[in-house]
Amino acid sequence: MPFWPDRPLEQRRALMALTALYVASLGFLLPLGLPLDMLVVLCIISPVLIIASSSDLVTRRLPDWCTAVVVLLAAFVAFSAGTIILNGIFAAAVLALLWATSELYFRKYGHEALGLGDVKLMAASALWLGPVSFAYMVFLAASAGIIATLLGRITSRESTNREVPFGPYLAYALFLTAALSAMPDIQDLAL
Repeated sequence: MPFWPDRPLEQRRALMALTALYVASLGFLLPLGLPLDMLVVLCIISPVLIIASSSDLVTRRLPDWCTAVVVLLAAFVAFSAGTIILNGIFAAAVLALLWATSELYFRKYGHEALGLGDVKLMAASALWLGPVSFAYMVFLAASAGIIATLLGRITSRESTNREVPFGPYLAYALFLTAALSAMPDIQDLAL
């Protein structure tokens, strides 16, 4: 059976909107000097991030296979840049710290504040970006998530006590930070 018709309408809408966002972003970044090798990597990773984001929006779950693809590409990018050891140690530390924090929060309050899919995607992002760019990515994801949530609550008549999936913001922030940190003019700004 084909992929597209089997998806719920809500997920198909999310897939279309996210695809438009990623394509528009690539169209914006290309004239700014995005290197060809990073363009290829972003074209490979974009569909995976789009599927992960739409899944998180609809089911509140980030598929493990999506995170595995991000890890593989992250390892390739870090190895190519000669930062695989530093980034690997940093990613392991991020994974351990966020998992422990998430577990302690769950034990104290009885519900998740940060899902394990988000934790794994953040660790994969840390492997890809390294410490400095990872900090920018987390700031970008958190800022976008807060702004979108506030706007949604202002404009919606629904209850304000609902979960907000963080995966789409993490995925898009990874996409943007990876693209911007590969651009020569931006690298001078310490990304």
